[in-house]
Amino acid sequence: MPIDYRDEGAVTIVGNVAGVLSDARHFDAARDLDALLDQGRRRFVIELSGVGSPGPTALGLLMTLVRQIRRRGGEVAFARVGRSTMQVFEEMQMDAHVDLFRTVAEAVQFLRPLGEEPSGCDDQA
Repeated sequence: MPIDYRDEGAVTIVGNVAGVLSDARHFDAARDLDALLDQGRRRFVIELSGVGSPGPTALGLLMTLVRQIRRRGGEVAFARVGRSTMQVFEEMQMDAHVDLFRTVAEAVQFLRPLGEEPSGCDDQA
């Protein structure tokens, strides 16, 4: 199942990451993110719903995406971070380097440019 991308104002939400994190051969997000960054997109929420306790490969892929976005002047946050994922982030002290939110709406609000009005983010808890 491919990763999906949807826009919420100036923020791009990267969804269905859990479906491909376990198999790096299907993880084309880096290429897709480059295309979005080339289009001028700079704010991203990576939705982690369904991600269990991520292993080293998944963590490496996620951090590669974070570096890729930041290197191009972008901002990124993780949303729908489950307990086991949060625990791994805390144990690895990655929570000090990335912004983590329980809901997509909270992450979008955090990244929303000043003055942009909310457009009713469709968020599932």
